[in-house]
Amino acid sequence: MRNLRAVSQSEFSAFVTSYSPALTSQAMQDGLVAYTDTSKGDAWPDSLVASYLAPQPPKRPRATGWRIPVIEVPDE
Repeated sequence: MRNLRAVSQSEFSAFVTSYSPALTSQAMQDGLVAYTDTSKGDAWPDSLVASYLAPQPPKRPRATGWRIPVIEVPDE
């Protein structure tokens, strides 16, 4: 499973839109919406690429928790 970091909704949308190959989204029972990349044959949770929490009124009135992979910088 990849390390994810919190981002804004606009940064999340830009990442998901530009990701290649196209991601598949799946809504989980707990409100998590997971975006996965299964092009390399990885299974859950190793295929997880991005996620957010869907609204669940009244507890969570709007989507929150936008997450994308941590960008790892190679050592110099």
